[in-house]
Parts: sequence; C-alpha cells; structure tokens
Amino acid sequence: MAKHIEDDHQKSLVQWAKLRRLPDGENIESGAKVIDYLYAIPNGGTRNKREAGRLKMQGVKAGVSDLHFALPINGKSGLWIEMKQPDRKKASVTALQKAWIARMKLAGYDAHVCYGYQEAKQVIENYIAA
Repeated sequence: MAKHIEDDHQKSLVQWAKLRRLPDGENIESGAKVIDYLYAIPNGGTRNKREAGRLKMQGVKAGVSDLHFALPINGKSGLWIEMKQPDRKKASVTALQKAWIARMKLAGYDAHVCYGYQEAKQVIENYIAA
C-alpha cells in the first residue's frame, strides 16, 4: 500500500464523488453527482517505449493534471486537480505539472495541487459552493 499512496487517495476521492450529489443548477443535470462530471487522466504509470510512443502520438502528454471536473461554475470553465500523497515532504510537483496548472488558470479554469483525499474533496466542495 505504501507504494500506491497517491493512487489510494485518488480512489477514495472517486468513491466520495460517486456519493456527493451536486446542487441543482441550470447547467447541471438533475440528480447529478460529482462523479458525473469528474474523470481521470491516465498519464502516469510505467510503460514500455513502444506503448509510450503510441500514447504520445494519441495526445497523451506529461504534466496534465490527474483529474478534471468538467463543470463550469461561477465564471470558471472547470476544475483541474493534480493529486499528490498527503505527506508534502514525499510529494513533488514537476515543472510540467506546474506549467499545466498555470496554463489552465490562464484559460479560465480553477486548478490545484491537492495533497491527499481530504484536500481534494475540500477543493471540489469549495468549487461547487463558490
């Protein structure tokens, strides 16, 4: 488990997203939950050179955040979340990840690095409530 701490926290966030109902809104499907607008970007992981090259040709690129909440709210185009394990001393944000977050903010999105499930959950709650 220690090897996959970040994965475990992201899984917990997805489990919560399956239960968290969204407020009614003109651009929100009635009865929708967070998971209906939240999806993962599978950019991480170990791949052989051939598979990595094939995925790169399909548009996979380093630095893109782990999760996208594709729901425009309160003047924001959506929300990007880069998941990290809760221990900030053991979690590093790459230059490419920082650049992606800055680019998304410039484009009108909300974007955050979140250290653990609780922080990511709070970021989504704040985004919904804004």
